[in-house]
Amino acid sequence: VGRRHMSSPGANTALLEKLEKAELRIGLCEDSKLAKLLDPALPNIIGFLATDDAAVRAKVMAILTHLNKRIRGDSSVALPLTPLA
Repeated sequence: VGRRHMSSPGANTALLEKLEKAELRIGLCEDSKLAKLLDPALPNIIGFLATDDAAVRAKVMAILTHLNKRIRGDSSVALPLTPLA
């Protein structure tokens, strides 16, 4: 059974703001630099799926959906699989 992250509403607001900034950085990142950006960021972003906050989970899923669409068309982008294991 996975552990869920519980936090206060104020902390969730701050987290949503951080996720929105991450989403913007990913969206504006050139394809050639995407793998370097995802190396530290993707494991952290995925980790937030364990939160109890539905808005945070929805934002994470929006980011992952964007990445899926973007990476699917570019086989040169390497995902950081070691930190995800």
